[in-house]
Amino acid sequence: MHKTTDPSCHIDPSVQLSTGVDIGYHVTIMADASVGEGSRIGHNVVIYPGTKIGREVTIYDNTVIGRQPQSAGNLARPLKSDLAPIQIGSYSVIGACAVLYAGTTIGEHVLVSDLCSVREECVIEDFVVLGRGVILNYDVHVGKKTRIMDQSHITGKCRIGEDCFISVLVGTTNENNMLLGKELIIEGPTIGDRARLGVGVNVLPGKSIGKDSIVSAASLVSTDIPEGVLAAGVPARVIRDNPFLNRKSR
Repeated sequence: MHKTTDPSCHIDPSVQLSTGVDIGYHVTIMADASVGEGSRIGHNVVIYPGTKIGREVTIYDNTVIGRQPQSAGNLARPLKSDLAPIQIGSYSVIGACAVLYAGTTIGEHVLVSDLCSVREECVIEDFVVLGRGVILNYDVHVGKKTRIMDQSHITGKCRIGEDCFISVLVGTTNENNMLLGKELIIEGPTIGDRARLGVGVNVLPGKSIGKDSIVSAASLVSTDIPEGVLAAGVPARVIRDNPFLNRKSR
C-alpha cells in the first residue's frame, strides 16, 4: 500500500480509506470521500468531495471522479448546482483519463474504458461496458449488461434498456430545432431491452427502438422502430422480423 503520508498526495483527513487500498503518486482525494477495501487508485487521480467508491475498484491514471458541472455562461440548458456525490460500485474498473461527474451512480462490475466522459445524473447499472472514448451526456440511464462500443455518443435524457449492444460511432440527439426554436425541447431516444444498433447508426430526438430489434449499420432512425424487427436505411425502414429471435439465446 502506498503510504498516504507521501508528500506527492493530498488526502483530506476526513477521507475513509479501507484496508488494502493502493494509492499511486500525485493523487488528490477531497473531503468526506470513501474508498472500499482492496481498491486501487492510479497516478494523478483527482477524487472530489463525498465520492463513494466500493471495494476492489480499479481507477487508472489521470482520471477525474465526481466533479461538478460548470457553465461559462453560454449554455442553453441551465445546470444544476450542488449535485450529490458520485457513487461507484464494487469490482468496477475506470480507465485512464476518464472524467465522471457528480450526481451519477455506477453499479458493480462496470467497465468504463479509457477517455470516457460520463456527465451528471447518469445511472449505469451492473455489468455495463462503456468502450474507449464513449460519451454519456447528462441524465442517461443504461440498463444491466448493456455494451456501448468505442466513440459512441449517448445524448442527454437517453434511456437504454438491458442487454443492449450499441456498436462503434453511434450518434444520438435530443433537440430537433438545433437551438433555432423559441423553446428548448429536449427529448432523448429510448432503446428497448436487447436492441442492437450497428456501426454508425444515428437516432433522432425522441425516437424509440423497440426491444429485440436490430438497426443495421449506417441507418438513420427518424421514426419509431417497433419491437422484434430488423430495420435498415436512410431513413430506417422495417425490412423483416428479427431473424435471430427464435434462436437459442446466448
